[in-house]
Amino acid sequence: MTKTFNLTVTESEIDVRPEEADLVLFLTSVNRSNNEEGKNIWNYGEIFAVLTAFNYATNGWIKTVDGFVALRVNGDARVTIPYNSFANDFRSTGKTIEFEFETRDVTDYDSVILSCMNAGIGLEVTAQKAIFRSEQTSIETQFKEDERVRISFVIEKKAENRLIFVYINGEIRNKTTLLSPIRPGSRSAAVTVPQISLISVSMTMP
Repeated sequence: MTKTFNLTVTESEIDVRPEEADLVLFLTSVNRSNNEEGKNIWNYGEIFAVLTAFNYATNGWIKTVDGFVALRVNGDARVTIPYNSFANDFRSTGKTIEFEFETRDVTDYDSVILSCMNAGIGLEVTAQKAIFRSEQTSIETQFKEDERVRISFVIEKKAENRLIFVYINGEIRNKTTLLSPIRPGSRSAAVTVPQISLISVSMTMP
């Protein structure tokens, strides 16, 4: 015995595509595999990440327990993204920096797993904390190990309130008044990175 149900499906009003306007860097692990020929190539346009010391067995493009593919960085494996996020004065336009990742197998909770610093200014992430430092101030937020998180730093332009906002998974967690290549990797923790994006303007988060 069977029963047929007719369903009418309409397009959602929610747009889940990445922001494209003013996007300067977008690296994603979607549809990547350790079996592909160009597994050591990760790029956005002319910006090519440098992947070193990957064995593409216990690290590389690994499917996580929730079924998503991410770049797992552990042991001596390292990623260097040759884009200097703070090379230009962005106070007139603002800036949005977003990382999606998960930490696991942590042995040193103070070890830096991701860094984008220049002369003490920029962004550092440890196993459970993300910190943004400027010349005058710093702002931080904490997150859980073994949990996939999307952390966004939104820096307002000078003409606005000159605030820095920190979001985790789209929810504001902290803010303060405003006041280099990006390197994920650490021997003291494994990092899985589904996505990294940089937008050259401040964004209004949902």
